[in-house]
Amino acid sequence: MGTRGGRFVTGRRWNGEMAELELKAESEHGLVLPTHIRGLNLNLDTIEQRARAGSLERLGPRLYRIPGSPRTWRQQVRAAVEAAGPGAMASHWTAAALRGLPGFDEDWDRIEVTRPRARKHPGLIGRVHESRRILPEHCRPVDGIATSSISRTLFDLCGSRDVHSFRTERAMANALNAKMVRPAELRMTLVQMARRGRRGSALFAALVEACAGGGPATESEMEQLVLAVLRNAGLPMPQTQVELGAADGWIGRVDFLYTEARLVIEADSERHHASWLDRDADRRRDAALVAAGFRVIRVSWRQLRTDPTTFTAAIRAVLATAAG
Repeated sequence: MGTRGGRFVTGRRWNGEMAELELKAESEHGLVLPTHIRGLNLNLDTIEQRARAGSLERLGPRLYRIPGSPRTWRQQVRAAVEAAGPGAMASHWTAAALRGLPGFDEDWDRIEVTRPRARKHPGLIGRVHESRRILPEHCRPVDGIATSSISRTLFDLCGSRDVHSFRTERAMANALNAKMVRPAELRMTLVQMARRGRRGSALFAALVEACAGGGPATESEMEQLVLAVLRNAGLPMPQTQVELGAADGWIGRVDFLYTEARLVIEADSERHHASWLDRDADRRRDAALVAAGFRVIRVSWRQLRTDPTTFTAAIRAVLATAAG
């Protein structure tokens, strides 16, 4: 017996609520989560009393297991993610195992999760990593468990002291061959995550170069990378694929345009800007744009990968000058 919202709860009523908890726990690998408790408006004192009585098994703060439910590795991983707090996800070795990457097994002694840095949450289960950069596209559920995407998992593995680079290289090659990840996704993660001094950046860049090829294959992919860099820097999004003209006629279609600042950004993919004829045409069009009162900033895949801050600093300076 216990209380619910200040009311007396009989054993019969608890049995009904216990049945509801068990039903909800079925989709969460046998776990009773805080959302389940809040959804039934149950008093935590009542839950703790039932845990002490053996009706529930306490795993952590507001985290319980249904006694008799199968003890599985995935149940433990789901519990670890929940215990790490909001925004946490299975990562590193654990994410690779969840996603079936060859060479990574379901290791009970090696459960790893990543959560946003500075979260005030204990994280009682497994090894808890912290990161300042967890973007929405970095997390994709597996069997109801928040899990890092394959490209983010591979990046994290590159920074792991416990995983040999040969194992990570094999995992990346296998993921590409099995079409579990596209080269564009790896390059996007490289632009988003790789920074000087950030563990794993150099190795990840080298593996992407070796396994996925050097530069972006298409202009559209290059444009996605530019937008990702601008977004990561907190800059406003420009218009894309804009037709521009001058008093004496049409100039051409530009990749990006900040209208008020009259700033044009051109993304130079290696496929379409490699020959001297391409570069000569670019120079002539840039001159026409400048003559029409536009500023032009060009950026390459190599600069996005190795020195994005110089590019974003230039954009920020032009926008600030135009706003002033």
